[in-house]
Parts: sequence; structure tokens; C-alpha cells
Amino acid sequence: MSHGFDSYYGIPYSNDMDKISTIESRTALMNPRIEYFQVPLMRNADVIERPADQTTSVKRYTQKAVNYINANKRKPFFLYMAHSLPHVPLFVSDEFKGQSERGLYGDVIQEIAWSVGQILNTLRKEGLDKNTYVIFTSDNDPWVVFDENSGSAGPLFGGKRTGYEGGVRVPAIFWGQRLLNWVLERLLLLPQRPPMGSVFQMVKPTLTRCRWKRIMTLILWIATDYPRSSMRKQHAASSDGPALQALNLIVFANGSRSR
Repeated sequence: MSHGFDSYYGIPYSNDMDKISTIESRTALMNPRIEYFQVPLMRNADVIERPADQTTSVKRYTQKAVNYINANKRKPFFLYMAHSLPHVPLFVSDEFKGQSERGLYGDVIQEIAWSVGQILNTLRKEGLDKNTYVIFTSDNDPWVVFDENSGSAGPLFGGKRTGYEGGVRVPAIFWGQRLLNWVLERLLLLPQRPPMGSVFQMVKPTLTRCRWKRIMTLILWIATDYPRSSMRKQHAASSDGPALQALNLIVFANGSRSR
């Protein structure tokens, strides 16, 4: 709340912190129990539960989000919802336990997918889906050292705590009516060199004709007039070398064109 929010509900830091000292770290993270972590659940500045029952965190966060939307539906609002999961340790509610073919990690993802559906359905039910923007993204790629308890970067090499593509390229889905121009215009606010503006002017006439479904990002490694000739790469907790060349961020829209 000290950063400008009106209210807060959740844990104050990563869900793997406040681990009790008598349990070995990897054991606690790969085979977690609620009592292994003294993470508090907070409402605004007050601790209301410790340790937090992380098996119910997705459901409780979702219900709070739905309540917030319903309470503010007649005025502009901003809701920032950051699930504690699928960061390790993984927890899931009884309703979703064992429901996926991907083990505990898949169960957690299914429950988060349910959560997103609940929020989108609430927006539709209240007639807010035509003038609301929803952005779904991730803070980093999978923490692959935790094997089956982590996600996958697909064909990309690396994961969390690396500077490879598998560690820095994360999904970003934008949902909402007439959103394409809004996204493109705000890309110009990012730190960049002059050619990006030229790219924007080049693609904008085509993209504005798209009845788009979602935005996908494509990172191209292009050595142009960027003030640096190289970037340092990170592997786990260490860094080496000058390695990767400069980059441009190009945004494309998928969808059928309107006539």
C-alpha cells in the first residue's frame, strides 16, 4: 500500500521464504507442507494468518479479485493480481489435485487457468468486457532446476536466473476491445533507439486493420546503431563474457483482417 494501492491482500514476498530451519531446502521445495514455511497472509498491513494455507491461495485471491470488480464496476478501477504460484513450493486445492497429466505443476496451472476464467467471466457478466483491458504475463521463465516442479521454456534454451532466451522471454497476452493501437503506442514509451519509431510507423497501417486475437512478441537480435556492441550474458548466479548482440523488439498481431 505504500506504493499507491488502496488495499492489499496476499503474502508480502515470495512463497518460499521464511522456511523453517530444520528442513533441508530442496526437500521442503520439492515435497512441501504448509508448516514448512512461515509465510504470512496479510490484509493491508495486518497479518491475518501465519503460516498461510497456500493450498487455498489461488481460490482466495480469485474471490477477492471478483469482489473488488463487483464493488468498483461503476467507476474506473485498476486491479493488480499476482498469484504466488506456480513459484515453488507448489500447492494446490483439493478440487484440482491430481486432475492434470503434468503432475502437481500441471494441477497448479489448471487452477490458475480457472482463476483467470473466473475474472474474465465476471467482467462479461457485469458488462465490463467491452471497456476493460486485461494483461496476462509472467515475471520470469521456468525455474528448471526444480525438474518436474517447474515449467518449460519449450524450444528455448535456459530458464530462470539465466540470460538466455529461455530465461527472459515470457508470455504476454493482451485482452480487450480495440487494444492493438493502445499497445503499440505505449511501446514507444520504452527505452529504445530511433529506428523503433520507424518500425512502428511502418507496421501500424497494416496492424490497425487486424481484428486481433492476441499480441505476440518476437525478439530479433540485430546489430545496428545500438550504442553498445555487445551485452553480458548471465548463467545462473554468474555472468560471463560479452555475448549477445543488440536487439529490436517487433510486435505482430495475429487475427483475421476486417474488410
